[in-house]
Amino acid sequence: MNNTTVLTAVFLAAAFLVCAPKSKAQDCNFPPKELAQGQHREYRGPYENKAYGYSVVIPTDLVGYDGVNPFYQKGFGMLLGSEPQSYVFVNGEPNSLEFARPADAASRFVEYLRKHGSKVESSKITDTQLGRLKAALMVATYTCSGSAERYVRASVVAISPDKSMLYEVTLFAHSARFGQDRAVLDALVKSWKHLGA
Repeated sequence: MNNTTVLTAVFLAAAFLVCAPKSKAQDCNFPPKELAQGQHREYRGPYENKAYGYSVVIPTDLVGYDGVNPFYQKGFGMLLGSEPQSYVFVNGEPNSLEFARPADAASRFVEYLRKHGSKVESSKITDTQLGRLKAALMVATYTCSGSAERYVRASVVAISPDKSMLYEVTLFAHSARFGQDRAVLDALVKSWKHLGA
């Protein structure tokens, strides 16, 4: 395995971790160029992740990207539109922090933004659905240190019925693009299904 492959796999692994600390670059300097560069898997149309128990339909004309590491297939990322691009992550992983409610995980996202130097201008968490699962929608508008550029993070988070899995569909967008790119987030959430263990 060459250095580029290793670095790509490491980046994608870090990017998909919901609760672990993420690089500030993910929240402030996006989209991550590594998402579609180097070796990766591509997904179109229906996507099924049996290991983490969910499926979703990737909207027409969009491509999902994931690292090639067969031991790290938790989900995928997608680049949206032209510059400045937004991006979406769809992810499933063990509920390692043992969140009892989706809103608890969503609150952690807001805490993370504040803790890592972003100025959160507004945030709101509301109840919603992800497939048949109860979920939380977190929408936060924020700026990054040294910049007036405004960003929006919108995350739909759910927990499996047995509390063992955490699911996330997240849109990162420049504030000017959020309205139009929200349609992709909504389409993914609408098509998402829990497959069980």
